[in-house]
Amino acid sequence: MKTVGPLGGDYDVEINYGKEVPAHLFEVGSDEADSSVESVIVSEGVEKIGDYAFVYNKKLRTISLPNTLKEIGEGFFKECSGLSLDTLPQSLTTIGNSAFDVCFELKITEIPNNVTYIGETSFRRCIGINSISIPFSVLSIGYLAFQRCSSLRHAYIHCTSSEIKVNTYQVA
Repeated sequence: MKTVGPLGGDYDVEINYGKEVPAHLFEVGSDEADSSVESVIVSEGVEKIGDYAFVYNKKLRTISLPNTLKEIGEGFFKECSGLSLDTLPQSLTTIGNSAFDVCFELKITEIPNNVTYIGETSFRRCIGINSISIPFSVLSIGYLAFQRCSSLRHAYIHCTSSEIKVNTYQVA
């Protein structure tokens, strides 16, 4: 069941698709400036959000992610430049390539303890991130994962991964 429209409270859309939200669900073509969706609730029980589910939604400001979410697909919130998000669910294990690329307002300070994979360019140009803590559970950090995070001043890498790609933290 997908509910679109005023739900009461601060959310425009509630998503309840069982365990997996389809890819390209609210994708807005890059030639369109944005969509009308400003806030989203993803219901408990959802474990995966498909690739490019919310890509290019420049008006998207808030999202509520469930504690059951394990995987964020590739390009999940790519170029959702107005999205403000402070924490990720502790259940999360995978952050796909370009998942939060160009999310200027993202303020994540720690990667959840169950994450094993951080994809290429996953947090690129997230200028709202000023420090990040990466736990021991992370086995792989993709190429340019934190590239051009111009406010990033402190990166606490607790993992012993041999899969940290060159230029992961390139600022310029």
